[in-house]
Amino acid sequence: MAKIPLSRAYHEAGHAVVAWALGLAVSRIEIGIGGDNAKGATNVEHDQERPLIDRLALCAAGLEAQKLFGAPTHDLAGWGDYGKIFELLDGFDEEASSALTDDGHKRAYDLLRANMDRVQRIANALMVHGKLDHDAATELLA
Repeated sequence: MAKIPLSRAYHEAGHAVVAWALGLAVSRIEIGIGGDNAKGATNVEHDQERPLIDRLALCAAGLEAQKLFGAPTHDLAGWGDYGKIFELLDGFDEEASSALTDDGHKRAYDLLRANMDRVQRIANALMVHGKLDHDAATELLA
């Protein structure tokens, strides 16, 4: 298996930290799923009652973490995240969708910036272990 890019670790760490900052439980964080270095996942408690901006921030968190930590990846990174954003914004016109997307990215950035140490801890642990369960993630986020 080829080395997993650090950008993938930051991407998933971003999702986990924003979820934690929003008070959502994180049950698993994983990179290099099935030997595919491009695959990662963060399992987060879903709360449809959360404000739309928070749900958009959760989707944008991976890409914002990559930018914040200077860990870019290929052009298709975050494609699934943007798919979720489009689903959340279904029914909004283009102008409103664009503004809400920007607000979601800003919310994610602000939460990540305030918790950079946590993003770094999670990313480092993912590079070593590849997968963190609920207990490991909770300890690193504390």
